[in-house]
Amino acid sequence: MAKIRKVSSLLLLTVVAVSNPSFAATDPACPFGATLPSSDVLIGYISQARRTNQGGGWVQLGSFRVLGIVRKPRLVASDGAAIGEGMNYWNVLEPPAAPTSLKQVSSFLDLLGTDHCVFHAQPEEDLPLWTILSDRPLPGVFHHPSPSETAYFAEHHNSCVDQGDYPASRKPPCSRPKLLGVSELNQDGEKQYWATEPYRWDTGITVWKHTENGLSSIRKVCSGCSD
Repeated sequence: MAKIRKVSSLLLLTVVAVSNPSFAATDPACPFGATLPSSDVLIGYISQARRTNQGGGWVQLGSFRVLGIVRKPRLVASDGAAIGEGMNYWNVLEPPAAPTSLKQVSSFLDLLGTDHCVFHAQPEEDLPLWTILSDRPLPGVFHHPSPSETAYFAEHHNSCVDQGDYPASRKPPCSRPKLLGVSELNQDGEKQYWATEPYRWDTGITVWKHTENGLSSIRKVCSGCSD
């Protein structure tokens, strides 16, 4: 499948960012309506609103994507079929703040690689890139990284990725993960570290947990890597 690439001084993307996209309707092959148990908490995040080429036609993608489901005591995968028009989402780092709601909820069947459904939406408000959201307030579960947590994360995950195409003489600085937030999903003292994860052609989010051997990933998402 042909891919459109956008060149910048730092990064050549496999998708095209769009500021005012016109979103496609729900694909009949990818219906919404999945019902989650009341104890589940859906976690989403803000990526770029962009477009991808599917079978010779463009599909617009909203900036809201699903990261996973908190199904205690674990964070598990979700395809996003449980999101819906008008659903409220709260910033996990600012749970007292007013929520934002979803609009232009859409889906499509992605034919890149193994066929899979992609579910996406737009938040009613403009939110910063990599904002992490939950479908109910989670007071006391997430917090902004402390200096010691930031130092611990940098010590145990210090990879630096060269992103994009560039002349050898104009190589930009490599990109390192950025720690976005820290959680205790079970409020038992075991921490999870939520951070950006740079790849050659895009950036995603990885959730890590502490182990005796350092950090171990428990969930990886990268919307631009898979669709």
